[in-house]
Amino acid sequence: MKTFIQFYSLSTGYIPGTIPPKFDKARAKPIEALGSDGVLFVDGRWSKSTQHEKAREYAKTRGFIGYTLGHRLGDYSGCSYADQMIKV
Repeated sequence: MKTFIQFYSLSTGYIPGTIPPKFDKARAKPIEALGSDGVLFVDGRWSKSTQHEKAREYAKTRGFIGYTLGHRLGDYSGCSYADQMIKV
């Protein structure tokens, strides 16, 4: 089983249909972080508490607002699941 941590950042808060574009912090929502920093693959033998500890440490270092722990089956059948987002 492959274990990974998906990190989240805040969206820009774009107000749809505004020209020129307008942004409102109240409209900002959590979105999955993009790029190589957005996902951290971890050792599947780690306990859940160690995974959470490493995720919080990584998120704080890179300025993410939250994370989810996810798992993918080794056969790459597309079966995967993730917990709900946990705020840092």
